[in-house]
Amino acid sequence: MPRPTLAGAAFLMSALAAVSTALFSDGAGAQSPAAQSPTLIFGILETEQPPLVDLRNGEVAGGLIKAIGDEIARRTGLRPLYRLAPRNRLEADLADGLIDLACGYSPDWLPKVAITRFSTPILVSHSVLVVRRADGERLRTLGDLAGRPIGAILGFRYPREVEAAFIDGTWQREDAPSAERIS
Repeated sequence: MPRPTLAGAAFLMSALAAVSTALFSDGAGAQSPAAQSPTLIFGILETEQPPLVDLRNGEVAGGLIKAIGDEIARRTGLRPLYRLAPRNRLEADLADGLIDLACGYSPDWLPKVAITRFSTPILVSHSVLVVRRADGERLRTLGDLAGRPIGAILGFRYPREVEAAFIDGTWQREDAPSAERIS
């Protein structure tokens, strides 16, 4: 499985395999509205942004994750419920069964969730280091960032090598509550 990178997490659209296998195994179509009372609870970080999630007035109004969730719910006849969770609660809520499904996470980021609960990646993106043209010759590798402040998302787990660089002081980690607030 590809590992997430520094610049912001390879979006592995990982639906929990244990849930999706059970949901798709019977081949049943949509159920009647009366039979739709069982819910499928999707966990979404409250800091997610478009195009993954469109939040309006504290509610999930759209985005790629909602589209995937709505389609899974439609195919299973379950009613989708989108629960916003702070970063530090998502893993525990998944592990404890308070959330049925979450999209866009890697086992590297959620080590308390059993590896068998992750599906094969549906979508993989790659992060790149983008620098101003004037800095292009000086900043060609991640190692060239030594001693510089590095924007990170509070509570986000980065690959071991990146975490080690934060811990040993190679990089100066500067946490922000979301990617949009990293300066």
